[in-house]
Amino acid sequence: MCRKPWVKKDEGLITLNRELDADAFQLYLDWLYTGELHISEAIDRDSDEFNIHLLKAWVVSDVIDNDHEFEKLIVAQHFATIDEEDNKGFGFDAIRFAFQNQNHRYMQRFVAESVYAHAAWDVINHDMDSYPGEFVRQLCLAGMNFKQNQGTKARRELRKDWK
Repeated sequence: MCRKPWVKKDEGLITLNRELDADAFQLYLDWLYTGELHISEAIDRDSDEFNIHLLKAWVVSDVIDNDHEFEKLIVAQHFATIDEEDNKGFGFDAIRFAFQNQNHRYMQRFVAESVYAHAAWDVINHDMDSYPGEFVRQLCLAGMNFKQNQGTKARRELRKDWK
């Protein structure tokens, strides 16, 4: 049996219909092998670049396997970087990234709910016409949910719901 020619089987290969971010793909692979997110220290945790990096990793997870454990880790990492005093969170570029493709509804809902809970509303209101229409719709839905949960309590509930 050991002298038989090697036969390569293609049934285990994954075919992707879209290009994925190489760093985000590596982040996902590293997580598969180590169980930890290894995000470069060079990326400022308070920047929109960091949030876009997280969202790109979420896209990889969606495209490859819909891995909800990985998504939970991304959500936890996002919440860990939000400063309740400064209300930092998803900025305009991260929001635009999340809503440029209609295939990631779960991620979009998370972004809208997080923005609603943590955003600086003077900035959001000032630039409302610049945001993608689907984001504004999701933001309104998040507002209705928060209204039902009475505001500040909703921030705590948001973190529980997404864990």
